[in-house]
Amino acid sequence: MLAHESSYPSSFRDACSVALPTGRILTSAIHAGLVGTMDELFWTADRGMERERILGMLKASAKRVLRMSGPVLVRRSPGRAVVLCYHSIHPSNSFRSATPTLFDEHLAWITQNCNVVPFGGILPAAERPSRRPTVSITFDDGHEDNHRFALPSLKHHGLSATFFLAIGLMEKNPDVVDRFKRLRRSDYDAIRPMEWGQVRELIDEGMDIGAHSYSHRNFVRLERSELRYELVAAKQVIEDRLSRQVTSFAYPFGKPRIHFTDEAAEMVRGAGYRLAAVTVKRGVRISDPPLRVPRMFVTHDSVEELREKVLGYWDAVGILQEHSPLWLSRLVSPMDFAY
Repeated sequence: MLAHESSYPSSFRDACSVALPTGRILTSAIHAGLVGTMDELFWTADRGMERERILGMLKASAKRVLRMSGPVLVRRSPGRAVVLCYHSIHPSNSFRSATPTLFDEHLAWITQNCNVVPFGGILPAAERPSRRPTVSITFDDGHEDNHRFALPSLKHHGLSATFFLAIGLMEKNPDVVDRFKRLRRSDYDAIRPMEWGQVRELIDEGMDIGAHSYSHRNFVRLERSELRYELVAAKQVIEDRLSRQVTSFAYPFGKPRIHFTDEAAEMVRGAGYRLAAVTVKRGVRISDPPLRVPRMFVTHDSVEELREKVLGYWDAVGILQEHSPLWLSRLVSPMDFAY
């Protein structure tokens, strides 16, 4: 147990005051009449309520509060800019981000309502005034279904995307393949990577390529020498295979403090990357460092849910992620600490 985990809050008010000193989410919660509910959860938990039940109730109530707080809390840059992160586009596999049909609906909405730029253009977009939000579409890992299902839809809508490749998977390293099979709880057919020829086809169609480490491990758990290998080997293999420079990176799992540290970010810089994506559920700000560009995961989102993410309805979640102490992050998302 971490040293600072020994003192848990006595109420939801206390939790909010620790996680967000500004208190603005707490104010929205009071107006919504939900603080009393959350306090009751804390009180009941002390009397033996089942842990899973209380967590479920807490998350459901917190989501309602955060959803209502988002439009108030979002700090708009001159232009609203968002990075979306997909993994698998597939009709049936268990870890898909969307089916091909749903993905096409996403792209149709994005085409009608947003400007689209490559990942490398998202920070400048946050500085430019625009009546339409700007979106960067990204993919992680390099699954074969990205080429089979995502690429045709992207071409149909005339959109570009950035694909971050897990190089050990691409190279079919047995240890990395086994890691992905465990992570995804799937067989090889489900996690099958693209061939390098297919990656070249992506490039020919205007897509961009970045690195997603070599073996997709939690950087917090690695020694410096291991971390350096994850960064340098991934970059070198892509540049050797594709004969093009790689300067963008996506952290595996990606949550600051939980999956990488400030030291790791400096090593990313030292390995030659100029831009890196993290997992934080909010839009991009002018003040975001180039090696900490926030992305939002897309997971079975309806078009309406995607719209809310793009427009900032869920940015309060990202603010909470960034400012919560680790004990609260562990309470809300225990699986983040399992990798």
